Amino acid sequence: MLSKLKLFISILIIIGVLFHNNTSHADGKGTAGGQFLKIHPGARPEAMGGAFVGLSDDINAIYWNPSGLGYIKTLQMAGLYNKWFEGINYEYLGYVQPIKRFGTLGLSLTMLQIGGIEKRVEDTDKPIKKLEVNDLGLSLSYGKTFFNKKVSLGANIKYIRSNLSEKKADAFSLDIGGLYKMPLKGLSTGISIQNLLASKLRFKQEEDELSLNTKIGFAYKTLKDHLNLAVDYNISNDNDSYLCIGVEYWIAKIMALRMGYKTESDLGNSSKWRAGLGFKIGSFNLDCTYAPYGELGDTYRVSFSIEMDTTSPTTPKVSDDGSYTTNNTKFPSSAP
Repeated sequence: MLSKLKLFISILIIIGVLFHNNTSHADGKGTAGGQFLKIHPGARPEAMGGAFVGLSDDINAIYWNPSGLGYIKTLQMAGLYNKWFEGINYEYLGYVQPIKRFGTLGLSLTMLQIGGIEKRVEDTDKPIKKLEVNDLGLSLSYGKTFFNKKVSLGANIKYIRSNLSEKKADAFSLDIGGLYKMPLKGLSTGISIQNLLASKLRFKQEEDELSLNTKIGFAYKTLKDHLNLAVDYNISNDNDSYLCIGVEYWIAKIMALRMGYKTESDLGNSSKWRAGLGFKIGSFNLDCTYAPYGELGDTYRVSFSIEMDTTSPTTPKVSDDGSYTTNNTKFPSSAP
């Protein structure tokens, strides 16, 4: 068993390294196509500095590590609206549906709009017209556990569309991921390779490759799952490698305090620190994140998610004394 698990982890790491070594590098930071795919859709992982690959224990696994879907046993829905700086609007919807013993399916929709871009061909007071940029991403995800639920594997099949005013382009890509529950209780490790196989975004007279990203992470749940610690290492072919560190502490499983740090800034002189809060009321979750971006201004993300248990209740077993047992819980007889 242990040798098979070690082999599994080694194969995923080797795949990531080989593809990075054999994939042409972009011309510089942020020059690959589909940059909107790098925006983190969940406020919870973002507040933890982007350290989530080894955790991936909720609907955010669709983006971070699809193998985490294999451990999700409840129907989940999530949404996010993020009004960024410079008129950038970002929206995300996600859906997860367990299918009993066959694993878990996921769907997600990502949209980004930038309006009011002025077009000029010479130095004039008024622009010729104002342009709009629209990006769209659709993802079909799947995850399933193996080896007595010690290992989970998953994948995303993605469709990407980019509309740069008069120019339009489409592409398809594949993500793969793996998650391993290690022998030490609460410790897990994961790997996610985004755009492992991808077509190019082809415009009229030019084409852009999608960014190849490999994320390797560890997570540790302790204090009866009240404290989550996570660390990720990110390798990209259009950016420097960087480390993400995150911590999450739950107070009575109702409120969560989160903080994260990245060794590489997202944009220019933006802060490497993140912070956020989470609130859980029954099946409803609300997450908020604060991330400063220097001269560009501060940004706030708010996302929500809903969980619903779709498992069928166990048929009650009635004893001779009139008591009954359901879902391993015994109830006394209701008769007088």
